[in-house]
Amino acid sequence: MKGENFCPLCGNKKGHFIKGLCKECFLKKHNIVEIPETIFFEQCRTCGKTKLFGKMVVSDSKNLASFVEKKVKIKNLNNSEVHAAVSTGEDGEFSAKVLAKGTIDNVPLFFEKEVLLEPRPVQCDACMRLSSQYHEAIIQLRAKEGGQKELKKMLPILVGFVEAMHSKNSLSAVTEVSEKKEGFDLKVGSKKAAQIAVRQMKNKFNAETKSSSVLNGVDKSGNEKYRFTFLVRV
Repeated sequence: MKGENFCPLCGNKKGHFIKGLCKECFLKKHNIVEIPETIFFEQCRTCGKTKLFGKMVVSDSKNLASFVEKKVKIKNLNNSEVHAAVSTGEDGEFSAKVLAKGTIDNVPLFFEKEVLLEPRPVQCDACMRLSSQYHEAIIQLRAKEGGQKELKKMLPILVGFVEAMHSKNSLSAVTEVSEKKEGFDLKVGSKKAAQIAVRQMKNKFNAETKSSSVLNGVDKSGNEKYRFTFLVRV
């Protein structure tokens, strides 16, 4: 019959045809979608965060799925879409089910593959700093007159305020607590985290607060660095 489709490679006359070939033969000759068998990512052995898109972020399914989707390479596929669903097995290993789809010559195409996600243990920059007691701020926890006994109750609350921000700020951690005659000194990795924690103490417990700073050298760019001290009196 005139105009009848005929695949010159396999002789097939049925189904969808793309660029003069049946769909099956066309896909054998053309590598339209490349989905890796295994995708590697860096994961901090201390805090568990993963390095995705150049940043250390929380290891959750949504972040890993976005990372996997970016690893899929697509050529000459119109209206292309890539979706990845990440899951964790009983052995703790991550895997992803990847679906890529699109059209060529108005023929719908679907590609599906199971991908293994393999972490490579590293130690992130923030954790290396914190392990050496790096700190940008010191919080001095002190008592108002007659309130010395309350300090030991307030200490874990203050530490909790700082460390509650760790998922968003990797330096938000208390690296050392020193007990003084007057109260407690807390070394905090992030100045911003210390500032927020102090504000929370003020709002929740009506604490008296003061702050000061001293020059603490210069960074690699020649910018001055300061170390901050926050006084919290409860």
